This record gives sequence, C-alpha cells and structure tokens, in this order.
Amino acid sequence: MDHLKRLFRSAPKTPYIVMVGNVGTGKSTIVEKLTGEHGRSSDQATSMTLTSEPFWSFDGSIVIADTPGCNAMDNKMDHSQWIAGAISFMPLSKVFIIVKAEVRIDTVISTLRYYSDRLMELPEHLIGVLVTHMDTVTYSNKEVKDRIQKAYGIDDIVCTYWGDDRDQLLSNIKSVCKRDPERIAVDSNLFLKLFDISECNRRTISYINRKVESFKNAKKEFDRMRDHYKGKDLVDILFEFQAWMLEWTRVR
Repeated sequence: MDHLKRLFRSAPKTPYIVMVGNVGTGKSTIVEKLTGEHGRSSDQATSMTLTSEPFWSFDGSIVIADTPGCNAMDNKMDHSQWIAGAISFMPLSKVFIIVKAEVRIDTVISTLRYYSDRLMELPEHLIGVLVTHMDTVTYSNKEVKDRIQKAYGIDDIVCTYWGDDRDQLLSNIKSVCKRDPERIAVDSNLFLKLFDISECNRRTISYINRKVESFKNAKKEFDRMRDHYKGKDLVDILFEFQAWMLEWTRVR
C-alpha cells in the first residue's frame, strides 16, 4: 500500500518511463537493476515478462514500467494490450526503446525501425532509446548516438554497459526526462497504429475496439468515483480497482 500512497502524493510530477523492446535485449535486467526487483529477466526465446507492471526505482524518484517483449512468440495480442495499458497507466515522461548493441551498428539501426515507425504516433519528445550491452562492441557511445539521431531524429539516447553502477544509470535516464509527464490515452485508433496487427481480420479489430471502449468507460466511472474519496480510502479504492481490472482482462 505504501507505494500506492506515494504514487498519488507525487503524481503527476513523478517521472514515469515505459520500457519496450524485443525479447532478450536486457529490458527486464535494466528494470531489475533500477528497482531491486528479481526474477523478471530471462535468456529464453519466449518472453519471461508476460504482463506490464510498474515499479518504483530503488531511491523512489521515478516509476518504471516493464513490459512484455514486442517480438514474443506467444500471446502477441495480449502483450500489445499490456504495453498499451502501461503507456496509459499514468502521465508519461518517456517510452524507452530498448535495443541490444550488435557487432554491426547497422543491425541496431534496423532493429529500431520497427519501433520508430510505430511510436511515431506518439509525441516525438516522449521517445527515447536505451542501448544495452555496449561492452560487447567496439564502436563508441557517440557513434551509435549519432547514427540513431541521423536515422530517426531521436535525441534522447542512453548507452549502458554490463557493469554500470545503478546510480549512474538512473541519473543518465532521468537526465533525458526533462519535461513534465503528460497523459497519453491509447484509444482504439491509436492502438491499431501502434501495434502491428495488419493480419488480423475484421472480427479481431472489432473485438479490440469494443474492449478498449469498455475499458475507457470503466476508467471514466472510476475517475468520477475517485473524486469522492481521500486519504486511505482513496488508496484502498485504487487497489480494488486495479485488482478488478486485472480480473476483468482475464475473464474477457
């Protein structure tokens, strides 16, 4: 309950970042280092992270959302819904595209294209890149940053090494989250643009629209009710709403 209390007391100014990327890029490992959580990372081809979940950083200064791998072999639709939920969870400071440094720098640039093309629907100042495993390549931070900036116009780039100190890593991430967080509502239209579901048939798209609309209506009703609660009661109703929404997504 304590972390929920802090969340409400500090919102909407608390920096909130969402981590997205392919399976095996080190996304969940970064989250573990920054938060002190354990058991989220995996070397397997399938995504160890099956849901989106927010965590406080180890010093309580930012909120970090881990998400399922976008190239996960199983449950792609469910994973996309969890990522959309993470983006909408609270006012957003940055979506970090996590990409693994490869021997050829061109591979890094090509991998980023998938995410850049989809996330372009979001305001450009909300997009950042975090390059992991820089200790395994010979090119410099400046070289990879220059290539990414030239290819996609993304300026907020952080490079990480296996032995990076968590304090320095957190400082580097916070340094590119300069603006106040802003609310992003992922409606049905934005969902279809953000996620690659071109092979879905009309029935699937119709189902997505209905599910998103139902979620929006439930969230509106919750926001209306929340205005009538304060203090501990407000925290309790938030907790109950989160538990209800989790059960709601499972049964539907």
